[in-house]
Amino acid sequence: MSEVKRYGHIGYLVNASDKLIELYPDMTVYVKAADLDRVTAERDAALENVESAEASAQTLHEVISRLKAERDALQALLTAADELADVLTQLLREGLEEYKDGDDWIERVIAALKTAEGGSYEAI
Repeated sequence: MSEVKRYGHIGYLVNASDKLIELYPDMTVYVKAADLDRVTAERDAALENVESAEASAQTLHEVISRLKAERDALQALLTAADELADVLTQLLREGLEEYKDGDDWIERVIAALKTAEGGSYEAI
């Protein structure tokens, strides 16, 4: 923040240094209107920056909260899909044990299971 020249009144106008103010604590201290306006404008600008930063922080907090909620929802969907895949895979395994030989559809299911699990049907 910029310096402001202060003036004191002790019967006449003097330059009010810190030492003089310490010597005369009841002395009235004045500043030029231009200095006061400048310092007030600097303070107001700083306050606007703080308010803007607070608004940005609030917006970021809201975005992070929304993204976390979306992530949690996607994780729940992924978990449900994984569970469904496990159930369907198990049902296919059980069905294939009974109808293993001679059906083209069964061969395609076996191939799909090999691809999906990266192994062979015997590993399934």
